[in-house]
Amino acid sequence: MKKFMNTLILAVVFTFVLASRQSTPALASSKHYGRAKINAIRTRIIQATEILDDQFTKNIARNNYNDAQIKNFIVKKVKASLPDIYQPRSQKIAETIISQSNLYSMDPLFVVALIENESKFNPKALGQFGEEGLMQIKPSTATWIAKKYHLAIGKQYSLYNPTHNIKFGVAYIDYLRKKYHRSGKFYIEAYNLGPQRMNEFMKRHEVRITYHHQVRSHYLALYEQIEKSSTQDLSLMERYPRIARMKAKLKQLLWA
Repeated sequence: MKKFMNTLILAVVFTFVLASRQSTPALASSKHYGRAKINAIRTRIIQATEILDDQFTKNIARNNYNDAQIKNFIVKKVKASLPDIYQPRSQKIAETIISQSNLYSMDPLFVVALIENESKFNPKALGQFGEEGLMQIKPSTATWIAKKYHLAIGKQYSLYNPTHNIKFGVAYIDYLRKKYHRSGKFYIEAYNLGPQRMNEFMKRHEVRITYHHQVRSHYLALYEQIEKSSTQDLSLMERYPRIARMKAKLKQLLWA
């Protein structure tokens, strides 16, 4: 009986530890979750190739990072980057970045990189040409993209509201991404210049990619941060002291 109870305790502990390492434990074995996980990786990889171009194969962005790992990183990144007054809303803002990125099949880390470059996560940022909020959207651009994408503009609408700003900003970058045939350097540069000026530069073969380089630098830095955090994770063997403590507690409860 005692041998059986020890085996049972070990089974419970290891099951708990392994389950805690899964992104969505309850769905880990389902076909639906498998497809969702593959689609998330595929979405991220596709946009990474657009942004990094010929540098993609040499970069850590090609790694198959755990979807939950990326989401957790974004939640922490947003919380650490927002001004103190917005801390209570950081979870919702992070979730909006993720949900809107998923809606338009984008890598949420790209949206984070864009926000970081545009406003340094200051929801009250005001650009020299009237750009507002996290993603530095002009009111006229927001109104235009709202009509094109059938986005509602309610009475409480404000580009200084982070969640509103993200919804319009991500929709706008989706429009540019399609317009410039998923060429990263073009749609990212157009986000800064505007389509009209971008088209003029393209006609004269004078396309600048300075802004693209800035966003790409932020994008790569985010992946480097994820890679660093992942390599610092303790292995299962290194967690044995914790397992031993959990085993002792469970044993006390079961034999009480």
